[in-house]
Amino acid sequence: MEAFIETLMNDGTVVDGVLAQNLSQLETMWKTRESCNPSVAATGYVNKYDVSLAVLDFDTFIDEIRSELRGLSPQPCICTNWGHLMDGNLHCNVVVPGNFEKDDFLCEKIDSLVLNKVIERGGSISAE
Repeated sequence: MEAFIETLMNDGTVVDGVLAQNLSQLETMWKTRESCNPSVAATGYVNKYDVSLAVLDFDTFIDEIRSELRGLSPQPCICTNWGHLMDGNLHCNVVVPGNFEKDDFLCEKIDSLVLNKVIERGGSISAE
């Protein structure tokens, strides 16, 4: 794994990363990862998407979603993401902080935005 990551860092594919050096670090990394869903849910109602995209499309996809979310709601929407870089799986979550009730109209707008951006890139929904 170290050689693989080193190769990717040397050719510029990966610009930063971390590899657990022991079981304690591994457990800390998983604890951090597992805290993502509850942390976002504590913020407000979460519109969750599990999408599959080419890894090279992650940045532009996220940037475009964040850009187009501006003005979609009277309150600002926040887009948080995490996923499985190696298999192109992205967990895209959109939340309006402080709003814990589902807003069907807003959800429809967000669904349309996210799904169209995935389709534009030849991605798929429900990647896992």
